[in-house]
Amino acid sequence: MEILEFLLNDDQIFTTITLVVLIALFVGNIVADKLKKYEDVDPNG
Repeated sequence: MEILEFLLNDDQIFTTITLVVLIALFVGNIVADKLKKYEDVDPNG
């Protein structure tokens, strides 16, 4: 688990937070994209 120790290092905490935020935004974009597609397919729309 050297990677985990590296990420939890005080010097790397900002980098870790940035990575987590970027991943969260990326996942959020994918989820929003799928929701939009479901809305477009909705026959009641």
